[in-house]
Amino acid sequence: MTILAILLLMILCLCVLWRVTCMYWTIPWPSWLAWMLENPYMTFVSNSNKIVDKLQLEPGMVVADLGCGAGRISVPTALKLGEHGHVFALDMQEKMLRKLEKRARKHRVQNISIHHGKIRPQLLIPQHYDRIVMVTVLGEIPQKDLVIAEAAKALKEGGILSITEVIPDPCYQTIQSVKSRCERYGLHEHRLWKSPLAYTCNFKKSAKKL
Repeated sequence: MTILAILLLMILCLCVLWRVTCMYWTIPWPSWLAWMLENPYMTFVSNSNKIVDKLQLEPGMVVADLGCGAGRISVPTALKLGEHGHVFALDMQEKMLRKLEKRARKHRVQNISIHHGKIRPQLLIPQHYDRIVMVTVLGEIPQKDLVIAEAAKALKEGGILSITEVIPDPCYQTIQSVKSRCERYGLHEHRLWKSPLAYTCNFKKSAKKL
């Protein structure tokens, strides 16, 4: 019992340290822990196919997957969009992107463009994307307002920014804080799916000038 208590305390301390660090530096989920994003727990609370279904995709749409990781959202999204659609997949870890390339080859997906780097100003084409998706990513980025502002500029009118957060992610963002940030940039709650352990919220870009 003592060993278990010490282990839990160590995990708690690590989570707190990670969360504080993310306030000042971008700390992505390590590529060698990619398997943890697709374990039974994650499949239960944030199933990738269900997240993609919530995007309300149509063939031919253009989608940006920011912080795409190994592509658990990028690939099923690309399959839904068909050959005339396109997925812009961005991640700052080359090893994660290599996993995405492998997954895309396995599913014979060719409508994904893979990009290495951080989210930054003028990275995305203004008013170009039908959907932008961020799954357990926002909390890892110190410049959260910059990211939301860039997403708002990049979306077409009526486009959707979809944000998913999962407990116990050390960098978990509450729905209230995410709503507040999105509202500042003309992104208003369109639909919310919420459980005690996770949520997905779709924010729609209004016609209001940014």
